[in-house]
Amino acid sequence: MGCREYRLHEDFEEYFVQPAIWCTKTDEQRRRHMEKFERALKIKQSMVTSSDKDIHVLTFGARGKKIGQKKRVKASRTVRL
Repeated sequence: MGCREYRLHEDFEEYFVQPAIWCTKTDEQRRRHMEKFERALKIKQSMVTSSDKDIHVLTFGARGKKIGQKKRVKASRTVRL
């Protein structure tokens, strides 16, 4: 909490709260602050949301395949020359 070399992206600097102030906030105030932050995030079409709506993760087109790798049709045969 504020002691590492990480910085918020400039689009989200307005949501930064000093650790001492965060500790003095009630649960309701913390929840409202997080809701404002989440509304600021633009959830894209390419994102998957967890079932409890807590986590948003980007999906990738490759999904475990190398770029350019194609899946062979199950019924196709290999051809030897």
